[in-house]
Amino acid sequence: AISIDRYLKGQDLTVGREAEGTQESRLTVNIEGVAKKERIAMPALAVEQRRGNFQEVELGLSKEEAKKEAERCLSCECKLCVKECEFLKQFCQSPIELAQRFKLGYFREKPDIPYSCNLCDLCQKVCPEELNTGNMCLELRQQLVAERLGPLPGHRFVKVNQDWSTSDNFALAQPDPESLECKRVFFPGCNLSGYSPSLVIKTYDYLRGRLPGTGILLGCCGAPTHALGEQSQYQAILNGLEAEMAKLDTSEMIVACPECYKTIKHHAPQLKLRFIGEVLLQIGLPEGIT
Repeated sequence: AISIDRYLKGQDLTVGREAEGTQESRLTVNIEGVAKKERIAMPALAVEQRRGNFQEVELGLSKEEAKKEAERCLSCECKLCVKECEFLKQFCQSPIELAQRFKLGYFREKPDIPYSCNLCDLCQKVCPEELNTGNMCLELRQQLVAERLGPLPGHRFVKVNQDWSTSDNFALAQPDPESLECKRVFFPGCNLSGYSPSLVIKTYDYLRGRLPGTGILLGCCGAPTHALGEQSQYQAILNGLEAEMAKLDTSEMIVACPECYKTIKHHAPQLKLRFIGEVLLQIGLPEGIT
């Protein structure tokens, strides 16, 4: 169609069309056991009949020939992410289909759909092109918040939780109480501190015994707020954490929560993060623990 349009306008048929045609792709399709079907030759006008006119050169296939030719298609769609992800499996046939529906504003009619993704990055891990549907859902959540359509009513508890875990009743930042030094901080996160304070205390005491000069920082990384798309509130929480680290004059943080580790590593790359499991492997497990 582009060539016809340019031809009729007397324009160059080739300029600016370098990206057309075949493209490299990492998409692979298993064709083991698939019988090869030869292409059906397209009937065409004889060369002498094509001169000086605009008659169709290709004469077309019969109904039966067209059906046989169509049956050669292997439907080479990847869909690895849909096979692995319960969210995608429930709401679409492919992430492209979902993106096209969202582009038309469907996310405003059904805001629960972008809020249903776990943002786990599984789709990116299995995708040959490393596409991340979660990033799209997160951007849509941020847009819903900006338009005051999000978060959803059922997310009110998240705000209550965040207000508590960033309040003076919960938050704490101090150096090693014995040496008064702070070479690093232990950041257990809000969940572990909430459901097992005794484990946090035991872990912190053990770290101080093996790594003197370890301070402690209690608070929340802001992951729940970030996941809801409340970007300005999340940034305020993150800025608060960074400010406390600066007061303690350290940039090293031992993190006990995988979600905290992922969130802080992505949004505060200047901090030196170490996961608690990695640290315990280096300094040794407490006596009696296998």
